[in-house]
Amino acid sequence: MKKALILASILSVVLLLIFSCELESDSGNSSRGVDALKLTETDITGWTEDEGGGTYNSETLFDFINGGAPKYINNGLIEGFIQYMSKSDRKATIMVMDFGTESNAIAMYNDMSNRNSSKEKAGNYNLNTAQLDVSPSSGVDAYAHFKQFYIELNLTDFPDKSEAPNVAASIIEVFEAKINQLK
Repeated sequence: MKKALILASILSVVLLLIFSCELESDSGNSSRGVDALKLTETDITGWTEDEGGGTYNSETLFDFINGGAPKYINNGLIEGFIQYMSKSDRKATIMVMDFGTESNAIAMYNDMSNRNSSKEKAGNYNLNTAQLDVSPSSGVDAYAHFKQFYIELNLTDFPDKSEAPNVAASIIEVFEAKINQLK
């Protein structure tokens, strides 16, 4: 009787561990991975998703960004997505990447920060968390990191470039909220 109780207890613990594990999709990405962070039209009012984009990992990133992929891979990229959005003539290229650890995401952010010669604050964020590159002629580039995620935005074709920094900061805020909702 005692052996049966011990065996039942062990079996219960094993089953509990199995059923509490995170489910994986066919592509190997977790149900809580970067795909859960993709923007929808309700996340940023008036913006619609354009065709193209997709999900990538360190082996397939070259399919999306030729030439620039090594800097992401060398900093520990696990997976990410690229998403294209537009609002009237305005365009947004959005890249969100999972680097597995916060320290890897910070390393990627610092790498891009060191390349940014036209740094400005992104909204109310500290420059160590998010920043703008205001050098593009019709928009801005923006970089941010939260937890193990690194975010890169390229906003272009703004008739009034002075609107682009606020849009970038708003998009960064949406990603921060989405990331904080992940388990």
